[in-house]
Amino acid sequence: MLRLLPAILIACITISISQADVVDQIAAVVDDEVITFSDLQWLIGFRGFDVPEDPQERRDFYLSILDQVIEQKLIAMEAEQTPIIAITNEDVDAQIAAYKKRFASEEEFRKKLAEMQMSPFEFRQLVRRQLAVNEFIEKRFKPFIIVLPTDIEQYYQEQFLPKLKEMNQPIPPLDVVEESIRQILTEQRTNEELERWLRTARRRARVINLLFRENPYAPNLPAELGKDTKLQKIPN
Repeated sequence: MLRLLPAILIACITISISQADVVDQIAAVVDDEVITFSDLQWLIGFRGFDVPEDPQERRDFYLSILDQVIEQKLIAMEAEQTPIIAITNEDVDAQIAAYKKRFASEEEFRKKLAEMQMSPFEFRQLVRRQLAVNEFIEKRFKPFIIVLPTDIEQYYQEQFLPKLKEMNQPIPPLDVVEESIRQILTEQRTNEELERWLRTARRRARVINLLFRENPYAPNLPAELGKDTKLQKIPN
């Protein structure tokens, strides 16, 4: 299941089936758009994930990444239809500048893009979609989250204090950590609302998982997934 900030800043560049002349391994279809294996690779490279060596762990890893990308796509599709979501070029520039701070130089940043097999334009589109997804969640769910004083006190007594005592840490009074607890509970409940929304969105959408399955769009698995993988046909 997709997790909220900062991991939620994940998105994929997809293409319409009707527009695709040549595509790589298709990992999934969401309504009239496809998610390719390259989209998964972009996410793995962008987040700096390590691909497991064990074949079964590697398979589970790719399926988990695909599930995240599918959920991101569902959110992005909804965000595109939401008039209040407006991402400016200045927003995109600021996010790219923040990402570049991870690298020692512009050359290192461009080297990373090359490793991800992504052009600067594709990366910019990726960042724009990420921002739209994040803003959609902020405006669609968070304004309706209510955290009562009793909720904060209960969290303080039942979760916050026991953890500090277990680590032999000083115990701050409730009023000192009240706002931090409020933010924690807000994020937790936002995530819960998002997961409920995603379950409904999955039921409404036509989502077909094609990774590791024999299908006419993607007859060959990428080499790193293992040529000896037994493929399963999609049930009719």
